[in-house]
Order: sequence, then structure tokens, then C-alpha cells
Amino acid sequence: MSFDAFAEEVKRFLASEGETRPVAYDAAKARVTVGDGRGLTHFVSLRSLKARYDAIEEPKARVRVLERDLIALRWTKPTLQTLARRLYPRLRPKAALASLELKRKVLENVSNEPAADLSVAHRDFNSLFAVQLVFQLSEEAVDVGSDRLQAWGRSFDELLKLAFENLLSNATEEVREVRPNLWALTGGGGHVAARLLFDDVLDPLPFKDEVVAMVPNQNVVLFAPKSDDEALSRMAQIGLDASQAPFGLWGVAMARVGGKWEPWMPDVSRPAYLALKIAALPGAVKLYTQHKELLLAWLEIQRLAYDVSPLLAIQDESTVFSTAVWQRGIPTLLPPADRVAVVDTSGGGEPRAWSVPWGELASLGAVLERAEGELEYWKATGVVPLDKLQTYPQVQ
Repeated sequence: MSFDAFAEEVKRFLASEGETRPVAYDAAKARVTVGDGRGLTHFVSLRSLKARYDAIEEPKARVRVLERDLIALRWTKPTLQTLARRLYPRLRPKAALASLELKRKVLENVSNEPAADLSVAHRDFNSLFAVQLVFQLSEEAVDVGSDRLQAWGRSFDELLKLAFENLLSNATEEVREVRPNLWALTGGGGHVAARLLFDDVLDPLPFKDEVVAMVPNQNVVLFAPKSDDEALSRMAQIGLDASQAPFGLWGVAMARVGGKWEPWMPDVSRPAYLALKIAALPGAVKLYTQHKELLLAWLEIQRLAYDVSPLLAIQDESTVFSTAVWQRGIPTLLPPADRVAVVDTSGGGEPRAWSVPWGELASLGAVLERAEGELEYWKATGVVPLDKLQTYPQVQ
């Protein structure tokens, strides 16, 4: 395709997306001008854009390049009609957004340049999840950052309302019973989980007063009654698998508390307790894994001599549990866990470690203080005597 023909393709695309400013092609400079030079005007270089466009072998997929460069990026100012077609709400763990914000701070300190495009506009949904906006392209969704809102000249509330309307007008999925007392809402596109934002999704359920919900995947919402351990256990198994599949979210169970969805667990004596606990573990491990290296970099920038423990999921012969790792004598930030592997390296040979229940650390001499930040970490200091440690199970 020649530059002239490609320029016409770009013009047609902009017109189809609601661009109302004058669009002109300058063949000598191989660029398209969007605007009249008096108001907001942008210049689009066709050389690099055409190279990326031509590099895609499947003709129908080439529109992705135009979407990314001409719509999704910050230079464009879409009309409300364009936004109404492409904006959707999406649930996302607040911890994941906190990691993005920490990444922005780290990059800005390292490069001494702004990295505002990493800040995602959002609003809290509950103590674990936030509601954000995504701009839906043909095959992917792009986060709507705070800087993009400024470039568009729109408020978050205005666009969130548009996104809600778009989601509801395009929603064709219906909640259905997939097993006795286990109901599901499923579909593609990555927007099904956001249906939990609307209470009408509960209307078909026969157990509204004792409903437990789970959004393990952007394409899955699950419902079961609090009293049915078999249904809750099935929910947990589906949630465990879905949370680790593409579009995975977090297999944490939630119930209505004061009109909001908040984390919920049955009594520890009930059969569904362990299954639901296991379902939530992969999501928590993933969030802390993503955060760990960024937090270490930030602590180094602040000249704070703390180590950061990973969060691990451990399976033994009888159960599955979470664990953190703390080397004796090293101040460490610990994620909340069932147990802590306390490591000793004083013997000069191979390190040894003992698995200590979290609740027993203080009685051994550990000092735990809640650290500041969106993710829950505890500052672990103090001296744990080796002879007391040796009364606990030794681990690899």
C-alpha cells in the first residue's frame, strides 16, 4: 500500500471513530494533520505507523495498530459517542493498582522524569477491589490512566457513567444454575465480572439473603448460599481454576456487609472453609509476587535496610497453607501468612529453617508492627532464640 492510500485509510478510520476536526495529508512530509492549526491540532507521522501496520500479516487484524496509535493513546480527544462505544468498567484488585503506583514512583525516582501514564483512574469497590475504566479495542482493553482523562477533558465520574451504560446495554449473559445451588454468569470479552457492580444481577437467585459471590476471572461471576457447603466447595474449585486462567482475577469469596461486598469465610470447622481458603491463595500470591521487587527497589531508594519476604503457598500431606520467610537478625517486611519460615544462617553451613505459626512469633521474641502502604505488610524485628525455634518443625 502506498503512503497516499494509507493516508486515506487513516482518514477513513478517524472519521469512523467520530473525529470531527479537519484531517489533511501532507505527502511531502508523509504525515496527517488533525485539526486546523488554530485549535487543538495533532500531527501523525505515517512512516512508523505504516511500518507497524504492514508488519501484521492478517489484514483484518491491522486495525489494532490504528486503534492503539490513533484512539487509545493520549494525543487523541475522542467524542462522547466514541467513548460510549468503547468504555467499560472493570474490577481490579486494589493491590495490583498499588503496584502500578509504586512502579510509577520508582521509575520517576530512577529516571527523574514523570511517569504519569502508570496511574490508573479508579474508585474503591470494597476493601479488596477497585473499579477502573478500560478502553476496549478490537482484541484487547487498555487501562484509562489519570493522564488520559486530562487529555480527554473528561471527569472520571462522567466516563464511569458512560461505561456503566455501555456495559448494561451490551450485556446479553444471564445468571444460570450450573450445579445445585451454584449459579454462574459467564461470557467473553473481559467484562462479565463488572456485572457484580449492579444489584440486578442477583434477581434470579433464590437465596439473595445469604448469597456469597466470587469473581475469580474477568469473564466469570459465581454465586452460592452461605449455608450450602457442597455448593461453596464447588464454587471454590471453579474459582481456583478460573483465577489461574487467562483474564484471572482473584478467587476470594465475598458476602454483603452493609450493602457492600466484603471478604467472607465460613467457620473454620465447616467443610467449605479449606476449599475457599485455597481458592483465594493463588491470587494473593500473585499480587505479592508482583509487588515484592518494586517494594525492594523503593526501600533502596529511601535507604531503608529492610528485606521483603515473598508470600508462598505450601502443600503438605494434610493441608495447604500460606507462608512468609524471615531470616533471623534481618529486619523484614512480612506479608500476612499462616506460618513463617524462620531461617538461621549462623551455623556456617547450609541454612536451616523452622515453620512457626504466625500467632506464636511474638511469644518467641519477635516484634511485629504494621507497615504503611496499600498492601498489608508487617515489620518483623527482634531476636528469636535458636533453642526455641528448634521446637518447631524444620523445613527445607
